[in-house]
Amino acid sequence: MPFDITIPVAGSGSGSGLTVTDRKSIEGLRLDWVDADTVRVQPGFCVADDGQTILQVTDAATSLNITFADLDSGSRTEDVAYYVWLHDNSGTLEGVLSTSATAPTGKTGPKRLIGWIWNADDGGSGDGAIARFYTRSRG
Repeated sequence: MPFDITIPVAGSGSGSGLTVTDRKSIEGLRLDWVDADTVRVQPGFCVADDGQTILQVTDAATSLNITFADLDSGSRTEDVAYYVWLHDNSGTLEGVLSTSATAPTGKTGPKRLIGWIWNADDGGSGDGAIARFYTRSRG
């Protein structure tokens, strides 16, 4: 049975009145490859881990780019999976990369794991390159 969540909403747009049929669902928020250092979160929304906050990217013009500058801790490493999180930082939506699948370091506000990327060995620079990624659609 659907339920209605009206506030609070992180990200652009009002988002009030969205009807979410399943608190575990992720609508949209597809990860797209931009370049060896960047993934883009496409429009969509999900309910954060607090069960109340909607994390929302509203349109292609405001799609969220996430790079290795958005690491929660440490530095970029080759041949490592990084989990892609959305985080409500006091009403501002931010993307975070983390090696933790349970919670990004230092992010205490509402958040949601939306996928992961693999930073592969690029054969030279030592930084690696985003080689593949996975977008979660549920849970």
